[in-house]
Amino acid sequence: MKKIRTITFHSAYNFGSMLQAYALQEYIKKLYNGNVDYKIINLRTKIQKDVYNYRISSNLLNKLLKTILYGKKLKKREQNFEKFISENLNVTREYLNEEELKKDNIKADYFISGSDQVWNLNATDFSWSYFLDFSNNGKKISYATSMGPIEKERKEEEKIKKYLSEYDNISVREKQSQEYIYSLIGKESEVNVDPTLLLNKEDYESLIDEKRIRRGKYILYYTLKPNKNRQLLLKKIGKSLNMPIVVANMSLKYDINSGFRKLYNSGPKEFLNLIKNAELVITSSFHGTVFSILFNKNFYSLNGKNDFRIHGLLKELELENREILETDNINEIIKNAFNTNYENVDEKLNKERNKAKKYLEKSLEI
Repeated sequence: MKKIRTITFHSAYNFGSMLQAYALQEYIKKLYNGNVDYKIINLRTKIQKDVYNYRISSNLLNKLLKTILYGKKLKKREQNFEKFISENLNVTREYLNEEELKKDNIKADYFISGSDQVWNLNATDFSWSYFLDFSNNGKKISYATSMGPIEKERKEEEKIKKYLSEYDNISVREKQSQEYIYSLIGKESEVNVDPTLLLNKEDYESLIDEKRIRRGKYILYYTLKPNKNRQLLLKKIGKSLNMPIVVANMSLKYDINSGFRKLYNSGPKEFLNLIKNAELVITSSFHGTVFSILFNKNFYSLNGKNDFRIHGLLKELELENREILETDNINEIIKNAFNTNYENVDEKLNKERNKAKKYLEKSLEI
């Protein structure tokens, strides 16, 4: 039985991060018909834990408001994320830092980096472990790994070159990462879709309770970068369509007096439930866009044209008309809210899935 160990942002309290870790795990298990020893390396540093701990804040007022107003919901949110890890992810023992990981000298036939922005040196919880610096055995590959926004003057380039040159096969999520890697080491890499797109709607529905979290019709609004203009736009859309706005991701500054329905206790399964049952999804998130597509929802990608990941995906699937700007005419937004065309989407997704399958079968020598 082959032994595979993957390292990624599996324990971030972020819907997309945790679900992409789950998706890659389940897809690779399918490739082996379940006959594989697959585990995610459970690196959970103090820095990463602090990033997602609502009790920790440099602003004392924010910390007090979070605890007083939403403490119970945020605690339940933590529990739902941790429950997802314990019930749905195959993980190793926990490593608190890079030194513990190196000391353990993990053995495997294959080590996989990714997906997500694990090669983004500017990520708060970045670690060189995501470049597999701890491994001195087995083959090294990556799948749909992202380096984040490519800067003109990338720091630590010599170190990056050293680690990348040790990989047997490299797969990235964006063309920008592919071009940058080639400029560094002169090695071709392959661009593959995010792991979440490797699974289909039925795979995710198996995770979701049949019972709806929110009754009645609603608009799900999911953004990681809230602002006043977005809040005003969503209020107008909700009023025009006569539907409440539901949010699952907290924004203390913009949510308190928004009138939105705050489901801050949501974990990955609850997030999927909310997407599946929404009448309309409005999101500025890449993974919010992905799951809207997978569930064939009517959706809008807010400022999608300004995000190369979102725009690239929508262009590939011929769904560019689902991109809107905060300044767009509200009447046009309402007029086209329920006109999402999925006629050729599945065919195009299957083409990308087949490409990814060939890459993984080659890299894992299946």
